[in-house]
Amino acid sequence: MCYVMVFLTVDLSRTGDIINFEVTLYHNGYCGATSETFSVVNVDECGEKLVEVARRCRDEATEAG
Repeated sequence: MCYVMVFLTVDLSRTGDIINFEVTLYHNGYCGATSETFSVVNVDECGEKLVEVARRCRDEATEAG
């Protein structure tokens, strides 16, 4: 069994930022990875589109397997 805990401090007072969390795990010769992109308050239209496209790409790649 493998447990991973990460504690982050993010300054949410900085509006308009985009943050991405990526996690990769190697265990017993296997590798698994995931990623999620979030927008922080008041992201412009271009930034929101970036987050949407990143999420869609990840989901379609996962489905294609």
